[in-house]
Amino acid sequence: MRLVPYQEILEEKLKRQRSIPQLELHASGHCAHVGKISPGCRGCFSPEISMGIQVGTQCMVKCPYCYYNPARAEQLRSEMDFQLADLFSKGLDDNWKPIIFALQSSGETLMYMDELEKFVDRIHEMEPRKQRNFYLYLYTNGLLANKENLLRMKDWGVSELRFHLSASDFSEQAYSNLALAISMGFTGTVELPSLPHNREKIFDMLPRINDLGVKHLDLVECQVTRWNRPTLDKMYPDGRCYQDHFIHFYDEGLVYDVIEEKLAKNYGFSIIDCNSAVERCRHGAGKYVMFDMSSIDGMCADWNYYPSKARQEEQPYSSTKDLK
Repeated sequence: MRLVPYQEILEEKLKRQRSIPQLELHASGHCAHVGKISPGCRGCFSPEISMGIQVGTQCMVKCPYCYYNPARAEQLRSEMDFQLADLFSKGLDDNWKPIIFALQSSGETLMYMDELEKFVDRIHEMEPRKQRNFYLYLYTNGLLANKENLLRMKDWGVSELRFHLSASDFSEQAYSNLALAISMGFTGTVELPSLPHNREKIFDMLPRINDLGVKHLDLVECQVTRWNRPTLDKMYPDGRCYQDHFIHFYDEGLVYDVIEEKLAKNYGFSIIDCNSAVERCRHGAGKYVMFDMSSIDGMCADWNYYPSKARQEEQPYSSTKDLK
């Protein structure tokens, strides 16, 4: 791979964006999408507080482009206890007002159901104090999203499941579990890296996930780390990467090819270009200084996180739709 100037990639991205009239830009241009994206994505762009619950490190699949250390050890019990204590402490702070929790792992999240349940219990204990209905969503490769685990997550109040279908090389088991999750009322989202070697399988996937009723497709620009760089170098000897907040592998416009296909075939799911601009917005302080909250209505699917309308006027961060 070659590390190229940021401006080289930015110019190409802007050209593709301008070529698609239906593309929407929100959050000062950092959020590029078609269709209303998941409420779980709000925290990447707005000053609203979202928190990721990171549980476990192990996985049953070995993605060659995984940006975590492949030799990482299992998460210690003491680390888990510290996270639980930190969550409890934050819950006592009246100035800390989260609205979104992401349940995730540097491995496969559903390998850690018992550990996750402890966090979910603590999250729901906070809701009366915070006077909010929290939005919970969970990341999985889908292989363990069987009926037993799905029923358990229903009891937890998880609203959305994000399936990384390419982790299992688009296996039938993952597809079947995605269909089951949607039939049980979960919001089905597919989130995967927009890597050129999966181009054909991604395009083959589109009509299938549309027929299943998937609501959102999140195409992620793969982050390059010390751990996956050797593999990416071999996979893409002529590939280009560039430095923004992190170093990202450029997909050579694949995400916009997929967006154009979605528009041409009128598929029902939204698509977000989850590229380096999202990381820049998520990790930067700018959104806490100035953010147009009215843009939330334009980019995100509806979600009422107030337990009662009487509480709406007391919330500092609201969508304009909630305040009408």
